[in-house]
Amino acid sequence: MKLPGRISIAALSLLGAFLTVSPGIAQAGNEVRTGAPGSQEGKHCKTTVARAEPGEEHSKVLSRTCADSQADLRIQEASLLLIVYVDIGYSGESEVIEGDSGPCDIAGYAIPKFGKADQVSSFKTFNNCNQVRGYRFDDLDGGYYYYEGSQWYVGDNANDNIRSFKVNAIP
Repeated sequence: MKLPGRISIAALSLLGAFLTVSPGIAQAGNEVRTGAPGSQEGKHCKTTVARAEPGEEHSKVLSRTCADSQADLRIQEASLLLIVYVDIGYSGESEVIEGDSGPCDIAGYAIPKFGKADQVSSFKTFNNCNQVRGYRFDDLDGGYYYYEGSQWYVGDNANDNIRSFKVNAIP
């Protein structure tokens, strides 16, 4: 099909493919961007949380970094707790959650909020974080969905309805 008096759609498609994959063009798309906790910049984000201090109910969000590629996030495998995905089957945009005090133990981490809240469809757990509660509201409030280990799909009721997490090791 041709556009009247213009370039064909096939030519436009080829031009679009060239601009998408051609090295040196739009390099800014891969740069790591940082934002305040809750920022939605980039398709893949990493949130780092601290353990809750004695007397505190929630872990503090220490930092949040976003990028167009998960590889650009510089994930620390020793402190990786959870990767949340917006699509079923561990796919789509993601939010990596790291703990600054290492892997999960019985106390675990209480993640009060994160950038991909209300978009959770699947998640993977790491470093002994095999007990997961996904809460319907920020700050571990409201009812929760209980899981043991990674979930290819969180289920119809929980899909896009999780806003905060509690992760810990099962004793």
